Amino acid sequence: MPATGSPRSLLDQPGYKETFDIWPSPPKPGDLFKNPALANSLGQIAEHGRDAFYNGAITETMVKFLDAHGGTHSVEDFRDFQQWVESVSTTYRGCPRARHAVTLGLYRGVKL
Repeated sequence: MPATGSPRSLLDQPGYKETFDIWPSPPKPGDLFKNPALANSLGQIAEHGRDAFYNGAITETMVKFLDAHGGTHSVEDFRDFQQWVESVSTTYRGCPRARHAVTLGLYRGVKL
């Protein structure tokens, strides 16, 4: 048992076991790992941009999760967030918003 105030084991972190501890034995190189929740989130972000993360269903899910684990975030905290640095982006294969194209490519397994 960890001492008071010490970090918890990774296995004790909320959601870790459900996401990563899913094999009866440790995975071997080449084993397929699927994370449908992450794939869904990345798909929403690729399709709807920053609003999917800061002002959408993902936001509500995160706030509920954080609240259940002692967080103090609100949907308004995410919605009212103002970007304070310019995002890195470039043109890639004719797409002016390459960061989204790269995310979508990774999400769909496209070779970049």
